[in-house]
Amino acid sequence: MVISFSLNKIPMALTSMIGMLTLVATGCVDSKTALGNIGSSTVVTMISMFIIAAGLNRTQMVTHLS
Repeated sequence: MVISFSLNKIPMALTSMIGMLTLVATGCVDSKTALGNIGSSTVVTMISMFIIAAGLNRTQMVTHLS
C-alpha cells in the first residue's frame, strides 16, 4: 500500500480498499474490525482533509498563494 500511495498510479481510495480487502481475505483482520472504525472522528477528519485538499488542488489556490 505504501508503494501504491507513493506512485499514485491508481486512486488513493481504491488503494485503501484493496488494502482493507486484502487484510480481511488473508484473515489478518475480521470484517467487523475492518469496518468498525469508519464512523470514528479520526476517519471523518482525514476524509474531510482529503476533500479540502482536492478542492484546493482543483482551484489551484495553493499555487496562487505560493
